[in-house]
Order: sequence, then structure tokens, then C-alpha cells
Amino acid sequence: MIELLNFFKDVLPEDSSVPKSFYDSKKVLSDLGLGYTKIDACKSNCILYWKNYDNFQSFPKCGDSRWKSEEHKGKKVAHKVLRHFPIKPRLQRL
Repeated sequence: MIELLNFFKDVLPEDSSVPKSFYDSKKVLSDLGLGYTKIDACKSNCILYWKNYDNFQSFPKCGDSRWKSEEHKGKKVAHKVLRHFPIKPRLQRL
């Protein structure tokens, strides 16, 4: 991601305000109301753990666990994560 930001700094004019880090770019998008929602997904692409399935730890049909076996800093890590960018707030900003 840093390489992409550096590319934009090189391509755009000197007085343009390109974020210096990935964190800064996420902050700008969030401040504009253009954030995203993270939704865990089954590693076999069977299900999204969302709405009715939000509290499931594994999917009954395939039996695959929602989480990887190792933890990262004491938190469980999902096998796959879908990032949903809702279109309604983006259209409302036009």
C-alpha cells in the first residue's frame, strides 16, 4: 500500500495532498463517511458470517471452522474476510 501512495506522490503535482501512510488514508476515507464493513467468510466460500449466521463458529453443512487455529495478539483471526463498501452513502455524497 505504501508503494501505491508513493506512486501517487510521484505522479500528482507537488501541491497535492496525498496521505503519507495507509493509516492516514483510512482515516480520510472514514472521515468522509466512506468506510467499509468487515464480514467473515467461510474458507470454502459456503457462507458469509453475517446477519443470521453472525454467531456461528463453524458452518453446519461443510463443518469448516470460522477461525484459523493460531491467534494474533490474543484475538481470533478469520480464514477469509469480505470488505463490504456500501454504495448508498457514496451516492448520497454526490
